[in-house]
Amino acid sequence: MLAVTSKDIQGWAPVASSVATSLAVLLALFGEQLRAWRRRPQLVLRRFDAASPDGWILEHRGEVRTAFVRLRLQNLGRSEARDVEVVIESLDDETPTDTAAEREALARDMAVGLAGRQLKWADRDTATISIPAGTARRLDLININESDALVTAEDARLVPVRVGLFAISASGREILPSTAFTLSVTVAGSNFAPREHRISVSFSGAWPVEIRDWATLQRSLVVRVDPR
Repeated sequence: MLAVTSKDIQGWAPVASSVATSLAVLLALFGEQLRAWRRRPQLVLRRFDAASPDGWILEHRGEVRTAFVRLRLQNLGRSEARDVEVVIESLDDETPTDTAAEREALARDMAVGLAGRQLKWADRDTATISIPAGTARRLDLININESDALVTAEDARLVPVRVGLFAISASGREILPSTAFTLSVTVAGSNFAPREHRISVSFSGAWPVEIRDWATLQRSLVVRVDPR
């Protein structure tokens, strides 16, 4: 059996001290990273509940009515999300057409005008905002305007969908000649990783005869959100 002498212990002491110091540095480094990861902002884009008064708003301007559909961006994390923006990446048109070529051409034309554009925060005039932990902010997704009603060859009233862009252009790029489409958007900020969401919109194309609440509007306008 080997005997451990005091001289041996004295020889191991510097090694043990060095190992302990290295472990302490590693624990401090990774511990801080772990705490930062646990406290990071976590943003999820969702629809409002059907009974929520925040999911939509009906504005009257004279005889003209406009219905706005809104989403909520929730911060489920433990720290404030800073410089938050929601940017459109692409658009897929899903309106039935005579040929696939027509559908691709329509989607391409709409996507060119929307890609890279920011969606608008509800009731705010800034492109980016901060969202404290445990709170949510409203986002204007789309709106339909009664004055936009067009008369088709069949003498039917077709209401186009307007995307809620932060900066509206004179070209009217936010007006979509489509009743079914999917937007791919990215939620991004300065202190959290970006996250993609897909938003599907399906609209009957007709201004609802009666709009009393969100449930009434949803009979002709359906919105789904799929976080990636």
